Amino acid sequence: MNGDCKVNIILMDEAGDTLQDSLRLGKWINDGGEVAGDAIKRKNGANPLNDPKIAKDVITTPNSVYGYRPKSGSSLDQFDIDWSNADEVAKARAVRLEYLEAMEAKKAKLNAEINRYLDDGKDMKEIAEIKVEQRNLDRIKSYTERGDYENLEKLYNRNIKEYGRKEGPTAQQLLEKYGSYEEVIYSSVKVNNGMNVILGIDN
Repeated sequence: MNGDCKVNIILMDEAGDTLQDSLRLGKWINDGGEVAGDAIKRKNGANPLNDPKIAKDVITTPNSVYGYRPKSGSSLDQFDIDWSNADEVAKARAVRLEYLEAMEAKKAKLNAEINRYLDDGKDMKEIAEIKVEQRNLDRIKSYTERGDYENLEKLYNRNIKEYGRKEGPTAQQLLEKYGSYEEVIYSSVKVNNGMNVILGIDN
């Protein structure tokens, strides 16, 4: 990364949504804990790798800024970030914090939207089908609006490989993954806590 100019960093959440922002070189602010040995001392004293969902994506490394980095081949191992470089990690962390704030607002909006659908007589299956289709379209639109057709093609290829259709999953396919239509609906506002651990953000 070039520290003399703005850089674009895209971080993905558990559902695959993206947030892109441009940030200037910033000061590293380590308020998530302090590195000690090969792992970070979390504020709550717990080892984040005790959570199997986090452990499948994250490993400890003594030279990483916050003591953790993505596990090779995991869903988080796709970002061009040197996890031992404080400046690069600071940029990624700032973007992630904005992303998390946006997700909280998105969750509140989703709650209100679901209540309106329920008031209109729709059940959770119908709501899930609407929201999943909308999510697929919004994800594609986010690439086309910024002219990022190279990564859009990658998205299509991932979707075809995983779901058999380039547009993305159906509500029924996600039901098999999450177990209920309610979980399918709210999957769009879930975040991958492994990325928070890597970036020194307490969950």
